[in-house]
Amino acid sequence: MEVYILEGKGEEGRFFMSITNKRGVKTTLFDVKDYTLHPNEQCPDGFKNIQPLKWYTSDDISNFMKEGGYGLEVYWDDLEVYRNKKPVEIMD
Repeated sequence: MEVYILEGKGEEGRFFMSITNKRGVKTTLFDVKDYTLHPNEQCPDGFKNIQPLKWYTSDDISNFMKEGGYGLEVYWDDLEVYRNKKPVEIMD
């Protein structure tokens, strides 16, 4: 998975996400030019916190794991974070 976020207002902001399957075929999921900050932000100064991969689940699943004594571990394999690097697809 490749994620690119550029802070900006209106079409200055950008969010791009693509995924590459096991065969090496890349598919663009999102390529949005829009706000990537709160509209009331007067002095954009970059992102202070980013969670590129977030785990969403229900209480039922996490409670089942906890009550059953099961470990719930998630590993993000080969995660790399770059600064100021655009994906090839959006080099405009």
